[in-house]
Amino acid sequence: MARQQINLGFMSMRHAGLRERVEAAASAGFDGISLRADQWQQTLASGWDAASIQSLLLQHRLRVSEVEPMRFLRDDLLDTVEEMVHAFQVLRVQVTPPLDGKPLDLALVPRPTSASASTAGMCSGAAGWLRSPQSTRSACL
Repeated sequence: MARQQINLGFMSMRHAGLRERVEAAASAGFDGISLRADQWQQTLASGWDAASIQSLLLQHRLRVSEVEPMRFLRDDLLDTVEEMVHAFQVLRVQVTPPLDGKPLDLALVPRPTSASASTAGMCSGAAGWLRSPQSTRSACL
């Protein structure tokens, strides 16, 4: 049986700095941490970059195991999520409903067709989904 992995989500320690979250995750036996796409510019502005974050994670034998959150049916964080997925080779992206108070109408979500189902091979992991053309991303849902 494959070993289960445990991730320290960003919101679990949302008021802690990056170094503190990494150290806490490592000392508690976590395998990885989540980084927030909507906090990425703030993280960069505070002096971190992908290389320094990766170095800190490697020192503690951790990885970025998830990027959170990408808002369902919105593209405002897509470029940031894509940048983070590629920088850290992240396999999971947390997708959440929009937070604008409007009900989510799943009838508006494109459904895979037999033609788009053949694109499913492009959807392995988050990077595959992000690299797939916008018109075929629904096949990965």
